[in-house]
Amino acid sequence: GLLNGIVSYMITVDSWGNQTYPVNDWGYPCQMYFRETQGQDFPVLTSGYNYWYSIEAGTETRYTPYYTYRFYYNLVKCCNNLIGVVDPETAPTLSRQYLGCALAYRAMAYLDMARMFEYKRTGVASVDAKADELGCWGLTVPIVTEDQELEQIKQNKRAHFTDMYRFILTDLNRAQEYIDGFTRASKTLPDKSVVYGLKARLYLELGSRFENAPEDLQAMIESDASSDTYDKLGVQSARECYSLAREYARKAQIGYSPTTAEQWLNSETGFNTAVSSWMWDVEYTTTEQLTHVFCSFTGTSNNEAAWS
Repeated sequence: GLLNGIVSYMITVDSWGNQTYPVNDWGYPCQMYFRETQGQDFPVLTSGYNYWYSIEAGTETRYTPYYTYRFYYNLVKCCNNLIGVVDPETAPTLSRQYLGCALAYRAMAYLDMARMFEYKRTGVASVDAKADELGCWGLTVPIVTEDQELEQIKQNKRAHFTDMYRFILTDLNRAQEYIDGFTRASKTLPDKSVVYGLKARLYLELGSRFENAPEDLQAMIESDASSDTYDKLGVQSARECYSLAREYARKAQIGYSPTTAEQWLNSETGFNTAVSSWMWDVEYTTTEQLTHVFCSFTGTSNNEAAWS
């Protein structure tokens, strides 16, 4: 039940809980949509009936981070609920595998948050000077785990990126161990290939970071040497990170095959059926789960059907 709760939360509509028509609050795909609309991947022909105008225009920017922050920490809470009740030393194999699933979900959540909320240099002198004044360079988000009491959480500070990325690696290392041999009933659950994919994503993130900021690599090396709180990253260069990203990406791809032209162009099953190329998915399995037809990824992105 706790594992199903994580899967269900990924498609939760109206997680904020105070919207009668939650057009901008429909689960994990909504977070992906937030990020893409601020890039260059979604062309907009007209803004009529466009409930995403403020996101695309970069106005009212305070509200989107509120929702994102809350959504991800609710997801972390769902993961912590399961992680906190499974002792890997005494649990049966299936429970250990469920623990691995929860750790993979939590690692994904923190990897997303670390990238979205760490302050990065803007090039705007006044803004960057304020960051110097506040001392917020390198800070991501607070790490909340299954064994923290409420008072600890209230006093929890934002983690430095060196701690955050080692924490994520620790979760993925544990997930890789515990999830071994797991046969998933559907692709809404991760398996070992997904853990490998997340590791590839982690090392690719760090490789590009260290290539552009050698001082961050040095900070990570010093963190490895001075702290045993989390697993050590154990890399000495950006090139090592890229090599590990390639290694884990190749491991992740085993057993999958690219989407075919026939699958891609199928007007009934394309993009809504987990084919051989899909590694991990978010899906509705019953009509009841889609409480607002328009408030969904399909309802927001589909430009072919009248009223979605």
